[in-house]
Amino acid sequence: MKQRVMFWCLGLLAAAIVMATTGCALGTKVNVAQIAVQVRSDRLLHIAAVPRVLPDGEPATEKRAELLRELAQRAGGYACIEKVLAGWVPPQKADVVEELDDLLLVDGPPEVARFLRERLHEDFGQEYPFVISLPIHAVEVISLPAPPGEAAQPAT
Repeated sequence: MKQRVMFWCLGLLAAAIVMATTGCALGTKVNVAQIAVQVRSDRLLHIAAVPRVLPDGEPATEKRAELLRELAQRAGGYACIEKVLAGWVPPQKADVVEELDDLLLVDGPPEVARFLRERLHEDFGQEYPFVISLPIHAVEVISLPAPPGEAAQPAT
């Protein structure tokens, strides 16, 4: 999985560089964007599955709202993809159990993963919470190419 993410990031970087240097490919040096690659090790992309129904069959609506409120305060925000089909095999069983979960995406420090695991275990009754954290690699455009005859503008 890590290799696929790294391969994807490198592919994105290569595409950005090729797009930014099209002036060189055409034999000119006009309108070339300046690109900086910034590896940020202080923040991760956390992905977590939040059950829509608690183990006792009750809706998890209140606990979910509470979790999202606290998560927004701790990490500054989140994205939620609702009604994602999730499957898992309980211990000592062979059959796959499927359920609808909400998928959370959070950009935050490593501590957010621990927070999510603890809350999913304690408040949602998840014996093995699904929480994955991936490093964030950012590509930043420093300046944008200018139309012919104008000065380049800094990226905003």
